[in-house]
Amino acid sequence: IIANKGFYQNEKKAEKAAWDIGVGGTRPHSAFLDPVRPQVGLWATTVIKWDSYADEKLIVKDLKDFGIESIMRVEKDSLRFLTLEEYAKEAVTYDRFPKEKFYNYSFPEEVARIR
Repeated sequence: IIANKGFYQNEKKAEKAAWDIGVGGTRPHSAFLDPVRPQVGLWATTVIKWDSYADEKLIVKDLKDFGIESIMRVEKDSLRFLTLEEYAKEAVTYDRFPKEKFYNYSFPEEVARIR
């Protein structure tokens, strides 16, 4: 409800924005229930190139090249629009090389170990 209300109250801005789905789709709300827009997030989308996650300027460039001008995120009972620069500052901190799998399905160690 919050995402939809904020989206339609800021429709012009939202039409040039993408949903932030976090690392591995871990944001608390599902963008699949919201108006259709691109989604950005490590492990789940390809809007931002893998190597770009190491450089804020490259993240901003990838988003702009895709036609995205801001990032939408539900926070504290409202829809927040982040600038690309704000989002890039966070995105460069994402752990692209985790020590263990995001979704450990209790497989044996020899199957679940990351090398």
